[in-house]
Amino acid sequence: MSQKIQSLIMRLQQQLRQPLPGAGAHQRLMPEIRRRYPVSPDLSAAMPSSVMALFFEQANDVRLVFIQRPFYNGVHSGQIAFPGGRAEKCDADICQTALRETEEETGISAKDIKVIGQLSDLYIPPSNFLVHPFVGYLTHEPHFVPDPVEVQEVFTVKLDDLLQPDAIKMRTVTGSDYTADVPCFFVDNRIIWGATSMILSELIEVIRR
Repeated sequence: MSQKIQSLIMRLQQQLRQPLPGAGAHQRLMPEIRRRYPVSPDLSAAMPSSVMALFFEQANDVRLVFIQRPFYNGVHSGQIAFPGGRAEKCDADICQTALRETEEETGISAKDIKVIGQLSDLYIPPSNFLVHPFVGYLTHEPHFVPDPVEVQEVFTVKLDDLLQPDAIKMRTVTGSDYTADVPCFFVDNRIIWGATSMILSELIEVIRR
C-alpha cells in the first residue's frame, strides 16, 4: 500500500475514536422528502442492519466501493448504496453483518476486509432499518462478483472526487410515489443520495478533520 492510503487509514483510525459529527453531517444531505417522518422515531421495532464503506487503492487513487440496487417495485429501487443489509441470526454481531453482506453482494471475501471503525447509526424510515455503518479497507484491488439478484452493478468512485467542493449538487430523482429535487453527491454522472449520501457526508467530514 502507498503512503497515501496508509495515511488515510491512520487518520481514520484516530478520528473514528473521537466524537463523531453524527446528525450534523447527516442533515447536510438529508432530502426534503425525509422530513415528512418523525424527528425522533421509536426505534424499538427497527430492524438492525449494517453497511461497509470500503476503501482500496488502484493506480495510486484511493477508491470507495458502491453497489447499485436492481430496479424493482420497492422503496430502494435502483438506488446507489454501500454494500450491506439486515442482520441475520447467524451473525455474531452487527459488524459481522456488514462483512457477510459485503461478501454476498460484491464477492469480496470477508476475511480480506480490515475494519477500521464505525460511523454514527442512521435510521431509514421507508424501510424501518437502523443502519450501523462500518469503515474498512482492502490491501489489494478487489475482483467483484455481484450478487445476481440483489445487485445491479458494483462500481467504485475516487475518494478525491468525493472530496471536491462541487461534488455535492441538487438533482431530481424519481421513485414509485415521488419526484423530488434532492441534495446528493454527483460523481461520474451518478446520483448518490438518501441514506447513503448522509452516511457518506459524515465519512467525508471525518476525513477532512
